[in-house]
Amino acid sequence: MVNFVTFVLVGVANAAFGYALFALLYLLLGSHQLAITLATACGVVFNFHSTGKLVFRNRRISALPPFVAGCAVVWLVNIMLLNELTTTLAMSPLTGQSLALPFLALLSYVINRYLVFGRPDKDEPLCFNEEQSTKDANDDAERLRPRQAARMHPATDPPSCSSNRNQDDGQDSSDVR
Repeated sequence: MVNFVTFVLVGVANAAFGYALFALLYLLLGSHQLAITLATACGVVFNFHSTGKLVFRNRRISALPPFVAGCAVVWLVNIMLLNELTTTLAMSPLTGQSLALPFLALLSYVINRYLVFGRPDKDEPLCFNEEQSTKDANDDAERLRPRQAARMHPATDPPSCSSNRNQDDGQDSSDVR
């Protein structure tokens, strides 16, 4: 929970920077799509360092490519959402963007927390199965040694609550023959 609060505080600074840049570019260029694109591109490096260092305590440059991919997803959702707000609800792009920011911040947190910078903290449950959560937390301590941490990637080593269960029939995998 502390991590999310820190993310929100850093996110407020990042969002203020991004929105100010967006507003300036929109007023100069007159295109909200181009303004979002340029503001996002300029904000990626700033946000990578502030979010990575201050929120997730991660300084690995190897996290930059997935971070950029996550930013691309947020950018695409931003474009689609703002287009919807401006055309369907006839909102100005400036008002629409300010209303979209909370949703975009939550989407960004989920992407960064679980896909870019890694698994949740040991004190956050990894699944609803308390026994499996304890086992996963203990396994994390062993797996996250410095030489191994650089090799870990969420796509190849995802957190899993279903390791003891067969997903197709809900039976324990030890019961499946």
